[in-house]
Amino acid sequence: MTELGTGGPYSPEDTRRTAALAAEAIRRLNHATLGVHATEALQEPADADAVLVELDSLTERLPQLLAQLGAWLAAECSAGRLRVAYGAWAHSPSTEALAVSAIRQYLTEAAARTEALREVLHDARQITAALAAAAGDDEEGA
Repeated sequence: MTELGTGGPYSPEDTRRTAALAAEAIRRLNHATLGVHATEALQEPADADAVLVELDSLTERLPQLLAQLGAWLAAECSAGRLRVAYGAWAHSPSTEALAVSAIRQYLTEAAARTEALREVLHDARQITAALAAAAGDDEEGA
């Protein structure tokens, strides 16, 4: 298992790279479990269960990140360090505050939907945790 660590120092480049790694990790899992590769990537039900455990962890952590992004944008807006550079809101009064408010609403909705996803993953795990590979011809049944 690869640990990224939670200690600093932090930078915008590191933050972007870490987000890109998270997206690429899911992409790799998508390819690893696709068709013919699935028999290489997964050998027993415990493998699928282990993936679900980690996805549960991901969905547990995601709402915190979404809230922190919204809070950072709100703080930057309050400090006057944001502007809407283009788009439909670029020339409206108080546009930055409205934009950040809308973003925070979307992020709150995303966090709620992530919690719903987590609940469904938990339900799936209740079943995968109980699965085992079928006994082979040379093994005795349990």
